Amino acid sequence: MNFFVNEDLLEPDTIEVVDDQVHHFKNVSRGKVGDKVKVLNGRGVILVGVVKELKKKSLQIEVTSKDLPKRKRELGLILGIPKREYLDSILRSSVQLGIKEIYLIHTRFSPQKYKKTPRQDKILKAAVTQSENPWMPEVTLLDNLTEVSELKGNKLLFSTEINEDTLNFGSKVFRYFVIGPEGGFHSDEIDHFKNCQDIDLIHCPTAIMKAETAVPYAAGLVDSLDLSFRKA
Repeated sequence: MNFFVNEDLLEPDTIEVVDDQVHHFKNVSRGKVGDKVKVLNGRGVILVGVVKELKKKSLQIEVTSKDLPKRKRELGLILGIPKREYLDSILRSSVQLGIKEIYLIHTRFSPQKYKKTPRQDKILKAAVTQSENPWMPEVTLLDNLTEVSELKGNKLLFSTEINEDTLNFGSKVFRYFVIGPEGGFHSDEIDHFKNCQDIDLIHCPTAIMKAETAVPYAAGLVDSLDLSFRKA
């Protein structure tokens, strides 16, 4: 089993877990003393250890090794806020896809106002432990579309509404990809993006997709075309 803790994890020889994960370890996974486990913090550290002590509401893990994996790429998601259930799904898949950060924007067709909740942190942490991705994406709310263009780096917007691509394939690489809510972007918003020098638009040759489907679709296409910033 994997655990998530809000610690830097750089030096400890032992880790104490005292939250609901203890109940899951004991009563769902049927864990016991001596089991080998992993501990992640969403900040680039993975510890391997052994459960040395198991109490009613806490457990102690003795650390046996530490891994500090590097990011394989730097790719951010800019997302027009979708329905809550779709946003929950996108948070999970973004962890699994290795998205570095998520920028949320209210658009003309966004069905809800975004409000950060403890539930979203819980979803991200659970996704980190499930996927063993050592990096948890940061989630930031942008005030308006202008702030999108102010983010440094090339951006690739995916849309079923546009008639032709503005993307000129070549040596350009993209730091972000942009996905709209279920209703897509309004024509005025599309026009705004077309006037931004560092935003290219690409037509999706698909039926209209839910945002939770469009995000992995777009991330996969960016990867297949080798268009994302990658680290050696």
